[in-house]
Amino acid sequence: MDIKLEKLELTNEGIKKLKGLADIYQKNLVVTLRDIEDKMKKTIASFAPKADVELEYLALPGTTANIFKDGFLSLREAIEGEDIAMVIEGDIIRAYYGDPQKINPLIGFTWWKTKDGNPIKRSTADGEAGEAWGTLLERWEFGGQPFTVVGRDGEMLTIAYVDKGVVKQASVTKQIPPATIEPYGMYSKGGKKMTGDLLMKFESTLKKSVRETGFKSSNIKII
Repeated sequence: MDIKLEKLELTNEGIKKLKGLADIYQKNLVVTLRDIEDKMKKTIASFAPKADVELEYLALPGTTANIFKDGFLSLREAIEGEDIAMVIEGDIIRAYYGDPQKINPLIGFTWWKTKDGNPIKRSTADGEAGEAWGTLLERWEFGGQPFTVVGRDGEMLTIAYVDKGVVKQASVTKQIPPATIEPYGMYSKGGKKMTGDLLMKFESTLKKSVRETGFKSSNIKII
């Protein structure tokens, strides 16, 4: 996204003031980006699956009867609650949405199993969990290949099916989202939907910065 000053009539004094415009605009732009942050996150989250659908897809090919979000956030909650990092690199400001390292540990699920008569709480965040659970955000966004889940410590999996009841089996194949569902593209769709609002905000911020600098411009446009 480029910023274009289509017409500026400057005196020598104006030329001096222009030198400070970049700094003023950068400071104002940081504020603008923070102001629009919640709307951006809500827009991105609106393209994510609803919590009950998310849980259903996590449980497939079984049912949600034996898995729980217990201790985890839904995908939408994690997206809306992300602490957005903003980095200034020279004259470039970058706002980073959708950090897998922040979000992935938050969006797994838990289940209970019995071992030697004792209930044990297990989780996709356990150290012995498969690598696929650490890339859930990327899978929801871009789609992912099928992966095989096996029992830990050589044990059988316990899977609850609608038609077969509770079944013990050595492994199960999962795909997130399922092969019949298109990847959600939450960040790409959210960013595209917000483009108009962002351009308006950036242009308004630029005009405000120009006024604060102390000179007038007849036509300012961001392209």
